[in-house]
Amino acid sequence: MIAHQHNCLRSEILISAVLLVFSCANIRNISGGPEDRTPPVVDIKKSTPNHQTNFRPQEIRLSFNEWINLNNPQQNIIFSPRLKKNPQYKLQGKAVIIELDKEEQLRDSTTYTIFFGKSIEDITQKNVAKKIYFVFSTGPVLDSLTLEGTVVDALSQQKSILTQVSLYDSLQDSAFVTGPPVYITYTDSMGRFLFENLKQGTYRLYAMIDKNQNFFFDQKTESMGFLEEAVGVPFLKHDLPRISLSQERTRNYIKDKKETEGRIRFWFASAPQDLQISCNTCRELVRVQEGDSVVCWYRTDEACALYAIYEGRTDTFNLKKSMPPVMNGIHPRLWSRQWIYGQPWTLQYNEPIARIDTAFIHFNPSVTYSWKIDSADSRKLRIYPEKSPGDQFVVRLDSNAVVTVFGSVSAADSLQCQLVKSSSLSRVKFNIGGITRDEAYIFQILLNDKVQEQQTFVSQDTGHIILFDALMPGNYKVRLIQDRNRNGIWDPGKFLQKILPEKTWIWPIKEVRADWDLEIKLSTES
Repeated sequence: MIAHQHNCLRSEILISAVLLVFSCANIRNISGGPEDRTPPVVDIKKSTPNHQTNFRPQEIRLSFNEWINLNNPQQNIIFSPRLKKNPQYKLQGKAVIIELDKEEQLRDSTTYTIFFGKSIEDITQKNVAKKIYFVFSTGPVLDSLTLEGTVVDALSQQKSILTQVSLYDSLQDSAFVTGPPVYITYTDSMGRFLFENLKQGTYRLYAMIDKNQNFFFDQKTESMGFLEEAVGVPFLKHDLPRISLSQERTRNYIKDKKETEGRIRFWFASAPQDLQISCNTCRELVRVQEGDSVVCWYRTDEACALYAIYEGRTDTFNLKKSMPPVMNGIHPRLWSRQWIYGQPWTLQYNEPIARIDTAFIHFNPSVTYSWKIDSADSRKLRIYPEKSPGDQFVVRLDSNAVVTVFGSVSAADSLQCQLVKSSSLSRVKFNIGGITRDEAYIFQILLNDKVQEQQTFVSQDTGHIILFDALMPGNYKVRLIQDRNRNGIWDPGKFLQKILPEKTWIWPIKEVRADWDLEIKLSTES
């Protein structure tokens, strides 16, 4: 009896020890080895043979070495040349089955390429099978010619990625709106495109961001580009095709407005051209355009109509009687806290300026100056000191120095400013070559893709020199626009009229540093 109790006690101690060991152990998930980063690979032995000739398939099978998903095949799998009937796509285990429509009539003696894009991925880590092609010919030979080039944004000259590029064997100018392309490919991450297995011939070449993915240009919001001349395959010219892509400017309209006492602001779909604002019975009417918006200040003794006339259309707005109250003691909204000698010193109010009284404006240190109200934005007062007042100066405004269109008057202010020394600036001369005589151009300096400085000119020769003698240090680009219609802005293409976007050139320039004198040679031919 005692021995039996002793054995039971030993058993209990042993069980407790085992449980303690397991309870103290770190619990970990079962490891399946390293993460799978390998995309699916075609199993050639179990697939329809690739690169066949005299082949008119009703079904094509591609088997892979692992279980796969089929991702949006109607969008991602591209036949080139295009089929008239959409094929059916089926997933059977590790294989993709393509069934051609029974009524599909393949072209005679033509090489077909099936590009699978991003349609094939494994079921575990979603690794996408890349560069999967199936090629066959309905004739005795496989076509082997190629055509490559690039697609860029017409204004920024940035590479256009994942953009549809199409070849048409119809040489009609309207081919891209009347029928599907013969061959299709897409640009890569560098904006490059490559057609392979092409038949010898002459083609029209187009590029498009096809928003509704129907392979037709049928929306003006679809960016489009093309080559003016047909291209021959094989392509025998030295320079590869380069297509400039732009979105056609749609008809402008006022998309929103906001009214306050004596003030109305319009927001346009795009910056309006040749805008006229009129109000026959308004006592005052002043307008300022800011990009795609326009602000109007007005006074009227009675209800009346305001007319906005732009780009061949007229919009009418009913105004209520409005006599904004006169405000005293208004302060400038903005002023230049840094000033470059030779440029105007600027201050800005919330209302358009009607007049100023120079007796109430004082520089400390004292300096003689001239002034003008900005013609493009009458809220801004430009003051031109005849010489530098020193490293730092204060502009003192007495009361009533500035009077706005509504009769409001300024408050007394002391505005401090720091002189930017010439040793902190750079002087840059741009020598532009390869331009066309008697052509209008727009020259822009860009910082972070925003226009910092701009000059327009009409070329007198095949070269032109532009000077900037007070450029802040920075990393810039410069852009030259060939302003064909001389309207002072860049214009995109009009594709149904076969009008290309206005041509642009962009050059990066080396870092501009303080107190540098640079001469930079640019050429449109490089």
